[in-house]
Amino acid sequence: MREKIEGKAGRVFVRHRVEKIYHDGARIGAIGVRNSQNELVRFDTTDVLNSIPITELVRSFDPAPPPEVIEATRHLAFRDLMVVNISFDHPPITKETWIYIPEPHISFGRIHEPTNWSAKMSPAGKTSLAFEFWCNEGDWMWNLDDETLIRMTLDDFVKLGLAPGVEKSVIGSRIVRCRKAYPMYVIGYEKPLNVIKNYLSRFLNLILMGRYGTFMYHNMDHCIETGIRAAENVLGASHDVTDVHDRGEYLEEKR
Repeated sequence: MREKIEGKAGRVFVRHRVEKIYHDGARIGAIGVRNSQNELVRFDTTDVLNSIPITELVRSFDPAPPPEVIEATRHLAFRDLMVVNISFDHPPITKETWIYIPEPHISFGRIHEPTNWSAKMSPAGKTSLAFEFWCNEGDWMWNLDDETLIRMTLDDFVKLGLAPGVEKSVIGSRIVRCRKAYPMYVIGYEKPLNVIKNYLSRFLNLILMGRYGTFMYHNMDHCIETGIRAAENVLGASHDVTDVHDRGEYLEEKR
């Protein structure tokens, strides 16, 4: 994707963090980002497509939004995620897309095997399992060191008895900690979310998209669809970007 964007004279910036959204009350004129050299760099903008958490977006506005809008951001919560990926010198272990684990004595909540999605996700004769831990940033699970977390994951996998002996063929591991992976639909969340969205609706060149940007628990195909619609809106369309969530259908069923 990056190669195609740059092939059309576009630019992709990595290791940059949005810190400032400069505006005049009706349009966003520039974005301030912190680069890897810790410099705040300003980029003038014509259109802004936002997929960072809507709470972080609002808190970055300069001038700052009204106090009630900032207060509303404090009432929207996210659930965090850790993914422990363990590689095995072993043929594929499961045939399922996902396996949910409801047992309270097992630390992870879901397993998926990327090789089941595409054989190219692992070298021939090898595979990996991704164990998903739903947690909160800063809690005991989030703060476990990598070695302890991997050992706990393998111990709990052995308890399940899904693949006896496979733990002896481990050849590698990788841990990814994902902040704000899931918007939390806490009772009453609609009111502060509406306060924020009503404020943002005044900005004519801002489009919200994705799970974080809309504070909607989209599936991946819905997230991609919001991105497609947002891009088409920049080109002159007038899609309701979040309508994909409300219909509850999947792209693979329609196209």
